[in-house]
Amino acid sequence: VSLDFGSPKDNYGTQTIGNSPIAPRTLYVGTCYQGIWKSIDGGDHWVKVNTGVNGANLDTGRNWSLAVDPTNPDVVYTVNGYGAGQGLWKSSNGGKDWAQLFSQTELQSYTADVYSVTIDPADHLHLLVAFHSGFNFTPNAGLAESKNGGQSWTWIAPQPWGAGHYAFFITSTTWLVTTQGNGL
Repeated sequence: VSLDFGSPKDNYGTQTIGNSPIAPRTLYVGTCYQGIWKSIDGGDHWVKVNTGVNGANLDTGRNWSLAVDPTNPDVVYTVNGYGAGQGLWKSSNGGKDWAQLFSQTELQSYTADVYSVTIDPADHLHLLVAFHSGFNFTPNAGLAESKNGGQSWTWIAPQPWGAGHYAFFITSTTWLVTTQGNGL
């Protein structure tokens, strides 16, 4: 199956893809300016799913990163780079409706420019979020960690690593952080 979710104004195509191990034929694709798409038949057919509450926000940016809960394929997290409603978004109903997981205070105090989200394979409520730009628009970006599915956050101060981070779980307490310009 060939997919082109690119936009006429910015054809960056597909940004990310994810699925849950308990429902391997259910796939989600985050796009560039075209929202979130879902297949329940292993990719043979696709439908745009971000059609409910706050869904239009995900059409305005780049869904750089997407994570599907390994225990429930209806729980999906994504980010919205460069778009209206930047930050970290969560859907609990298969991608239809979306809720912003960072408060307005957090978005203004740190940065709304989220780059990646990942779920701890050993604990589906343990999330890591890495940022595209620095807190308070400094050149260095930090991380945020939640141990309760995004209800509250611990902010990890920026390091002199630059920006554009991805964070990966090695174990629940050991992480690998990559940066666009400063290595691992």
